Amino acid sequence: MSFLESKFAAVLFTSVLIGTAIYVFPSGMPQPAHMFLLLPGFFLAFSSLNLKVDLPERLLVLFWVYSSFVNLFYWLLHRETGFLLASAYISYGVLLFFIYRCVFTVQPKLSNCMLWALLCVVPLLVYLAFFGGDAFLFKERRLMGLFNDPNQMSYWLLIFTTAAFLSPFKPPWLTPTSAAILLSVIFMLVFLAGSRSALAGLSVLALGIAWWFFQDKNESRLDGVSAKKILLSSAAFVLLLVLCLFLLYLLVEPVSFAANDLWRRVNARSPLSHLEMRGYLRPVEMPEYLLFGAGQGYEARFSTRLLEIHSSLIAPLFYYGIIGWLLLYGFIYTLLRDRLSGWQWLVIAAPFVYGLFTYGLRTPVFWLMLASIYALPSKSQENATD
Repeated sequence: MSFLESKFAAVLFTSVLIGTAIYVFPSGMPQPAHMFLLLPGFFLAFSSLNLKVDLPERLLVLFWVYSSFVNLFYWLLHRETGFLLASAYISYGVLLFFIYRCVFTVQPKLSNCMLWALLCVVPLLVYLAFFGGDAFLFKERRLMGLFNDPNQMSYWLLIFTTAAFLSPFKPPWLTPTSAAILLSVIFMLVFLAGSRSALAGLSVLALGIAWWFFQDKNESRLDGVSAKKILLSSAAFVLLLVLCLFLLYLLVEPVSFAANDLWRRVNARSPLSHLEMRGYLRPVEMPEYLLFGAGQGYEARFSTRLLEIHSSLIAPLFYYGIIGWLLLYGFIYTLLRDRLSGWQWLVIAAPFVYGLFTYGLRTPVFWLMLASIYALPSKSQENATD
């Protein structure tokens, strides 16, 4: 038995994954667990570095080279360290992806560790939400757990839930019904965090669970599964969830406080103001950067508030142009196209729905989730074998 197949490897990996939910240093700085991800990763992937590099990996490498070149060019032009930091984050994410791509390709069962990490962290966050006190709340209003920010916590939950539900080695008890129960608890935590982007992502994930339920019930990928059934069951699930939250709103103070704060924030700005604040208007206002990109840094060029673009969709387009955007999302699409089908597409869409309104590409667990896709069998390899 190889080391990757041992229980120690699973325990080691799960422990490090749990550590990614604990932020010790300020936001923007590497956290201890993020560094530890590299150490066991190198160790686990040592015997699998000769794996074949296909189209998705080549596109990712091209994106890394291109984005590094763009940021280096603007650093030489403006001498602002933000460009170098952006490239450092991308380099770390790409390195993390390739390390765990090797791990999950050689030992796909390790993808299930993301589920066990999730099951360890969720009860802790529930405890902190109701009994932890103000130390675990952002500005004494929004749940952030052991993170530095409510959106960080919500994105972590969304990423790990997505990876856990997509793992082909789920335990027998993780059925669509139990997945819906787990999703309800996670929905409550994200609601307490007040992350609108994550709530939108979880709503799409709920659609995927409904599709999974009917697919599992009919023992077929598509037979007997209609969009009407999926939408009706999803609507029923969301309605039940809203009713439960309403009861909690009436009876539990943290829930009522979170609901009032979320409502206040939703109505604080107009839709156009939200788009402007998140940087959606920059590509329209400065189209000269659309082809090659503006580089990711020195935000004072574009905004007096020094805010970066808050969108994983728009940010690569503006910072690295159409060229960089096509390389990045071409990599993601070709990777997913070869391994996902049916309800899995809705599940994987959840983090990208989050990314419509919040920038999450530099979060290490995002790249870890993408690497976990390699635990799923490749359709092209199966067809070649047939």
